[in-house]
Amino acid sequence: MATVTKLKLTPPVDLSVIIPVTGRFDPPETLYASYAQALKKTGRSYEIIYVLDGPYPQISTMADRLAEAGAPVRAVGFNREFGEAACLREGTRRAIGGSILFLPAYSQIEPGAIGLVIDQLKTEDIVVASRDRKHDRPLNRLRSWGFEMLAKVAGSRYADPGCVVRAVRRRVLDEVPIQDEQHRFLPLMAELHGFRVGQVTVPQASSDARRPQHRPAVYLDVILDLFAVAFLLRFIQKPFRFFGTVGATSIVLSALLAVYLLYERQVTGVPMSDRPLLVLDALLVIVGIQLAAIGLVAEIVLFTRNDGRTHYHIDTIVEEEKTLG
Repeated sequence: MATVTKLKLTPPVDLSVIIPVTGRFDPPETLYASYAQALKKTGRSYEIIYVLDGPYPQISTMADRLAEAGAPVRAVGFNREFGEAACLREGTRRAIGGSILFLPAYSQIEPGAIGLVIDQLKTEDIVVASRDRKHDRPLNRLRSWGFEMLAKVAGSRYADPGCVVRAVRRRVLDEVPIQDEQHRFLPLMAELHGFRVGQVTVPQASSDARRPQHRPAVYLDVILDLFAVAFLLRFIQKPFRFFGTVGATSIVLSALLAVYLLYERQVTGVPMSDRPLLVLDALLVIVGIQLAAIGLVAEIVLFTRNDGRTHYHIDTIVEEEKTLG
């Protein structure tokens, strides 16, 4: 990894804006101007950090020029592609703002709506933007609806999970790590840790409504990540509930199958030897015991490695004021 441009800022600033560049991007000068104008209207001090997933000379040159002119812009570039999650982690590590705003390198929402997302941080720990897609292409709306339905498998209750515009308090990212390729579900992971998550509907950018969406391979990756996140959210604290349930089901099925085989042997005289069902019955028992053992081992690992950290946060404390004397 190489730092492309670096501007010394006097910390702290109110807001760090992280823009990962991972392949698709709009004309950088035009996008920067629209983002900067919207950020100035919020009245907050800010910095903008571009994180380049590989060589992007057009953007690094622009950032260099802006930094020399005194603009609060920095750019960090990887020497090869590491993915969007790595970009977000590196940008967060270098951010000095009390709050962090994730924006894409292309227009997803109207820049004027950025203030609405940031303002909601007054009452929430994470704010998720949802595009109003009434002017979007029918195929894009269908894909978005399908993604939203699949996201519910992981327990998501947010519309438009494909929108990457999010405002986050710094303390959230200090406690909830951005996992590889599971950063799309950061709000769900934050809820697991007890943070408040809100959502605000904002106008969709006109260019985003005309743009085709992702390649089919991207959707396959997202589906696999959905199932992984669903498992983590539901069973990360109690893995035996999953493995034990599946193992117990396998053992019960093997017991029922054994009763059936014994019935056929004793009543109808069908021999048990050389029967595939007998092999299946033995396999079900072995699989059930192994799955239950995996669950128990996972519980032991969690118990022995428990660091005592809580998964909740105290919002307010009301108590009687005590006076001395």
